[in-house]
Amino acid sequence: MKNKKVIPGTIFVACMFVGMGIGHFTGHMTAGMFIGMGTGFAAMAILRISANERNEE
Repeated sequence: MKNKKVIPGTIFVACMFVGMGIGHFTGHMTAGMFIGMGTGFAAMAILRISANERNEE
């Protein structure tokens, strides 16, 4: 059951680093981090909702 939490957490970290990279490239590191974190939280929620729906079937 541990893998169910690992994938969304990995997605969050990946989105955060992508946001940081884009922010660094554009000269807006803080904005990039917040955008990456927001995207990561949204992706985590979507993955958890879809996993719960699959488990209910």
